[in-house]
Amino acid sequence: MFDLHTHILPGMDDGAKDVAEASALIELLKMQGVETAVLTPHYHPYLESVSDFSERRRLSYESIKDCGFDMILASETYLSESLFSNDSIDELAISNTGHLLLELPFQEKWGSSVFRQIGRIITKYNIKPIIAHAERYEPVQINKEKELKVLVDLGCRLQFNIDSFIDRRTRSAAMKYFRRGWVDFVGSDCHNLTDRRPRFDEFQMIMKKKMKCEYQQECNYDTGPNINL
Repeated sequence: MFDLHTHILPGMDDGAKDVAEASALIELLKMQGVETAVLTPHYHPYLESVSDFSERRRLSYESIKDCGFDMILASETYLSESLFSNDSIDELAISNTGHLLLELPFQEKWGSSVFRQIGRIITKYNIKPIIAHAERYEPVQINKEKELKVLVDLGCRLQFNIDSFIDRRTRSAAMKYFRRGWVDFVGSDCHNLTDRRPRFDEFQMIMKKKMKCEYQQECNYDTGPNINL
């Protein structure tokens, strides 16, 4: 089982603050049956260069690489016009897959410029975006499947957070998206050991109960980047 969306690299962003917390998060993921984690620290193109981010990420990874856990370097890249000043963004993508975990603006409405920028990522860089926590954005919550269809029609795939299936306030909507085939990937989006910890054990129990299936083996979606990305 893969965790496609994590913030366990120490000292990179608002995730694990140090090696001790990162190690504890890794152990928790392993206990919950996760075999591989995609490391997706936040990258904001208007704050630092791709090369500076990649070097910070490398140094952070060096501090935990010997933990006995399979990890794949990537990023959660924020959509910004500044991104297009780069000749290549391969360093930001999920290693060797041609896919990029992309975070969209948290605003009430996405204008046409947002969708144009997504299209430019696809055409300029030959990279397919995976929209991070697609269910959390206000435009999706307001317009629901209409907004998701625009993203999918552009060529995006959709990642949902497992907490949306666990939280009773959001479970019904998340399950509806799942049943209608909008969920391409799930991820923990884990940041810490308290309010944003990985909860794959709870997620698996809910999916077995709601869908009456083994969610990884039989349900029609993927938990990681090993599916023809």
